[in-house]
Amino acid sequence: MKKIMVLMLMVFTFAATAVLPQSAFAATPKIVHIDSGYHLTAIHKSDGSVWMTGNRNSVPLRLHGVQDAVTAIPRIGDNYQHHDTLVLYQDGTVWSVPVDSAAEPERLTELEDVVELKDGLDYYIALKRDGTVWTWGSNSYGQLGNGTFNAGITKMPKQVKGLSSIVAVSASENFSLALADDGKVYTWGWWSQGASISFHSKQYARTTPIRVQGLPKVTAISAGSSLAMAVDEDGYVYTWGRNALELKTGERMLAFIQTPQRIETISDVIDIGVGPVTLYLTRSGEVWQTGQDWQLPYTGQYKESLTPKRLPKINNAVKITVRDNTRFVLDADGNAFGWGYAINGHLGTGKIGWGNWELTPAPVLHPLSIVVNDVEQPYTGVLHQGVTQVPLRKLASQLGGKLSYQHETKEVTLTKGHQSVTFVPGDSAVEVDGKIIGLGGEIRNYNNETYVPLRFFSELFGASVRWDAEAGRIL
Repeated sequence: MKKIMVLMLMVFTFAATAVLPQSAFAATPKIVHIDSGYHLTAIHKSDGSVWMTGNRNSVPLRLHGVQDAVTAIPRIGDNYQHHDTLVLYQDGTVWSVPVDSAAEPERLTELEDVVELKDGLDYYIALKRDGTVWTWGSNSYGQLGNGTFNAGITKMPKQVKGLSSIVAVSASENFSLALADDGKVYTWGWWSQGASISFHSKQYARTTPIRVQGLPKVTAISAGSSLAMAVDEDGYVYTWGRNALELKTGERMLAFIQTPQRIETISDVIDIGVGPVTLYLTRSGEVWQTGQDWQLPYTGQYKESLTPKRLPKINNAVKITVRDNTRFVLDADGNAFGWGYAINGHLGTGKIGWGNWELTPAPVLHPLSIVVNDVEQPYTGVLHQGVTQVPLRKLASQLGGKLSYQHETKEVTLTKGHQSVTFVPGDSAVEVDGKIIGLGGEIRNYNNETYVPLRFFSELFGASVRWDAEAGRIL
């Protein structure tokens, strides 16, 4: 008899049903942090594991060789393929971890005691515990802050001069922000439309940091593609750069705000994430948003999008993440929600394909490792409302079953020996030997693939599935 197990990596009790009891589900490793990249997204779980989604895959896959990371930034090589991951570990070291498991990780020896790691468009910022800032990568627009323009790539991290006592950094496509412990904000790099606050050359770029004037004491910063925002100690939000919210300066509405201007329609904010859609996290755990994705069809609600609107189904939020056209919210229970651009699958919601946008927050999938006969499988299981689900085609292959499909009815039949079961995606019960039996959860479609409840289908066709409390895994 085959043995199938799902690694959960935490100990909790299990009842002999197709569904994990609420106590078990509550103890399952939760999502604690999300790093959103331009092509891939890194999902961090409470057991220290890191999972990647995107690059034409919408179900998170385990990033092997990486454990207990603070930040994981996936980097894209030729043909937009995942090349390596830049990882900041809890000990303050930064490593390049290749996708190819046969290749050795390489440490960036110039960096130690790092507390924050950010990426812009082909450049990187590291903040050390001593308050210094280090940069490397592309420098076409002075975004490294080293006083020069350079069309090439700077591979070795170097300290940004003129910055000290920094407590937070933020990177956009071509400019950066730094927040000092006294609440002052600094910027460098290229600002579109020639912002005077960063003017340094005919390219409208600043190659060394300059203080942003006109701000009160700031506690949070965020850099977008052509605008920036900051939150002050009283929870008010200030913006400068492209006038995305069409704020008026006196009687005039300028296309570009030179001096930071307060947004009067939002308050009590503790964090922000700037993008085509900007998110505002309040002290009470509410999330508000402004803006619209410009790629979407015109809805006639553009003017309404200029005023912050609360996301009605998000409560008790603790973290927000925005990168370009993707955005995530994490709540205190470890549930993550993503919406925006889903074409490449990097929302991790199970959707993929041209035309796929999540218009409202959708649950990010909880991934699980699948182990068959003590060998971890290259595919991922998904925990949905306490039910472990796995890709049907791969499970059928391991069980020695055969699949058939009726295009007219969209019915799928799984057969092994004299036993067979027929169903369609969305079914939560099937007929077996003339009896209707509940599956414990719906048959679902993720990543354009059918996922089925593991316990029911495994035991129906002769595989053993049980919970091992001591080992912390489903066997």
